[in-house]
Amino acid sequence: MIKAGVTIIEALRLMEEQTESKKLKRAIKEVQASVEKGESLATAMAEQKVFPNLMVTTIAAGEASGSIDVAFERMSVHFEKAAMTKALIKKAMIYPAVVAMVAVVVVVVILVVVIPNYASMFEDLGTELPAITVAVMNASNFIIDF
Repeated sequence: MIKAGVTIIEALRLMEEQTESKKLKRAIKEVQASVEKGESLATAMAEQKVFPNLMVTTIAAGEASGSIDVAFERMSVHFEKAAMTKALIKKAMIYPAVVAMVAVVVVVVILVVVIPNYASMFEDLGTELPAITVAVMNASNFIIDF
């Protein structure tokens, strides 16, 4: 909007109208009021606790150099990349979580359904069982009992 020649105050008003978050909407309105009173955009944004420090300092640098449109463009690229990275991380974490849940379900089903069928067969053998087999059977009995 700045590149198109829209004033900062008008751009803030348009952003406020389009924003759904009540907290952000209130912050943009207060920034707009501060800018209308003569404060710099970066100072007005710094007064609000909604905007990240990186954004405030980049806007301040853009104001000082006279290239605020470039500062906004860089911030949009930065935050878009950050959002994409966050989405990729979430997506990457879904698969291991699903695999872990399936593994737990499979182990519980084995301990509750399969092992009791073999326990009676082992009792009929009448021999001493290996320690690991006894441990698995005890785990199965514990899960079934509780």
